[in-house]
Amino acid sequence: MKGTIAIGGMIVAIFAGTVSAQEENPDYRIRAQFRDGSDESVGNATFRVKSRFMQVYYGGVYRSDEYRFQIELDSSQYADRSLRLAIDDYTWGTLHANSAGFLDVTYRSDYKPDDAPDLPLPVGFPNLVDVGNVMKVYDASNDDLLLTSVFGEEFRRGDSDFDGDVDDDDYLVWKDNYGQNAIGPANGEYTGDNRVDGLDLLEWQRNYSSSDKSNSIASVPEPNGLMAFAMFVMVALVRPEAIRRASRS
Repeated sequence: MKGTIAIGGMIVAIFAGTVSAQEENPDYRIRAQFRDGSDESVGNATFRVKSRFMQVYYGGVYRSDEYRFQIELDSSQYADRSLRLAIDDYTWGTLHANSAGFLDVTYRSDYKPDDAPDLPLPVGFPNLVDVGNVMKVYDASNDDLLLTSVFGEEFRRGDSDFDGDVDDDDYLVWKDNYGQNAIGPANGEYTGDNRVDGLDLLEWQRNYSSSDKSNSIASVPEPNGLMAFAMFVMVALVRPEAIRRASRS
């Protein structure tokens, strides 16, 4: 990176002669869901990105991104306990659950340090947190490991409207944007290559769920009336004019 400049209050990064502004990309989230020994949900740790540098959607969360990091616990088994919190092997803080075992704290990234009321990230917080990193909660008094969970993408790829399922409404978003350069699932782009094409349709079909909100890909039904179109796209990935003719027919 060559450097950064400020234009009208907006930070702009200069990379090898090209300029890339902070890009609005709402709702990219990675989450670690906490479950206790009885497999009951007791909380979560969530990164929610509002905007990024370099105009990307998928990928790890960097401190240069504009995001919120929220840690929540809600279980009486953690009442009045001090908890040491770590990502992988890095301890980033200690928080205290109240008398009901409730904890809810939100931090903000460094991009807008004046963005109250959320807390700034702790000094030394990891520069990058990605899918596959592990969130850990320890008892601060004896260092017993209480909870552990792997970060994953909160929304399945193909879920353009972020309603928890991948269905025909999401397909229409893809169809309306086919052949365009676009960023993120809100524009029908599910693969991270910033182009809406047949590969995105295949990603949508792979995760199709309709009203079934389970994560079992093996149980996903074939979308009615759309499979022939999907197969056509597989053949015509490099022939967008053929897809446009099929869409109009």
